[in-house]
Amino acid sequence: MVFTKSENGQENILSMLCDAFHFKQSGDWADLEQKVKDKHPYQICILENMQYMFLKTVSGFNGLEELLHFISRTKNVVFWITTCTLYSWQFLEKAIGIETHFQCLIRLHKISRDELKSIILKRHRASGYHLEFEPSTNSRPKKKSHISDENPQQLQLEDVYFKKLHEFAGGNITTAILIWLRSIKEFSKDKMVLSTKFEFDFTFLDRLSEERLLTLCMVLHHEILSPLNHSSVFNQNIDKSILQLENLEGEGLLVKSGGGYQIHPFVYRPLVQILRKMNILS
Repeated sequence: MVFTKSENGQENILSMLCDAFHFKQSGDWADLEQKVKDKHPYQICILENMQYMFLKTVSGFNGLEELLHFISRTKNVVFWITTCTLYSWQFLEKAIGIETHFQCLIRLHKISRDELKSIILKRHRASGYHLEFEPSTNSRPKKKSHISDENPQQLQLEDVYFKKLHEFAGGNITTAILIWLRSIKEFSKDKMVLSTKFEFDFTFLDRLSEERLLTLCMVLHHEILSPLNHSSVFNQNIDKSILQLENLEGEGLLVKSGGGYQIHPFVYRPLVQILRKMNILS
């Protein structure tokens, strides 16, 4: 059962659960609970993207809270597996104590530099291009005597490149692939040249207004935020919400995704740092 957009209403969540368990639509949660318990025991239900199941408004948690109570009441006959983004989960823990409804929590580790390098190079090999790393113009790598390769300089440049790539991407593979593509300097018939000198200036984030930072934090918590949901959260006219979100997209901070907007992968990590520094994100 995969949530791909905001579904914070009780009726919608209840309806999707009925479909997941292959029941006709139930009148209420108690009815569905009884049907689940009467069915063959030891079922498995996987709920993906719980961050779409709430909205930061007064009544925006009702559907999720009903679901969590339902999970607690049926845990003896259903093995529940749920997924959620990190910052949404941290917010939900503070808002409604979501962790008390689950016996085991698994937090995915950040991808290591070696893992990132392996994924990127496996993806690159499918292209058939020979790979070459171009050194920075203002520095030359020092030779290391223990490297026994036909081109030890390229090995050193490759190591420098992936060290910087891992640092900039923060272990996020999507961001790493985007940086990889942007660092391609030139193509030839059978060769692709990558520059090891790529820099990004995020100091402009310090100059964003509090209003914009609050919107970005809201998008971070929900992962995807539509103009309608934005207007509900900030209790304002939807036209104003559309304008604010479109302006942030135009500045490269947000990208359109489905029926809403999400944080651009390039600014995700530095934005989190800014929001924490401003005590907007804990």
